[in-house]
Amino acid sequence: MSLLSCALNTLRRACIPLTQTITRPSTLSTTFLMPVRTKTYGREYQPSNVKRKRKHGFLARQATVGGRRVLNARRQKQRKFLSH
Repeated sequence: MSLLSCALNTLRRACIPLTQTITRPSTLSTTFLMPVRTKTYGREYQPSNVKRKRKHGFLARQATVGGRRVLNARRQKQRKFLSH
């Protein structure tokens, strides 16, 4: 390939001269195998009373319009506990 045609084809595909071929050793598939990571479940919840109160507590419910709606709905149902 000439340099001009190689330069024109760089936008469409990679230009590799025919004299340079990419060879892959046969040991590549067996030597460099990476172990597969396994996903474990069930360790996401690490309880914290401070975070629980800040997110789901009474003052957090009172601070927003939606939270006040939740409290009023729980009052209408006569829930014993309105929030955390």
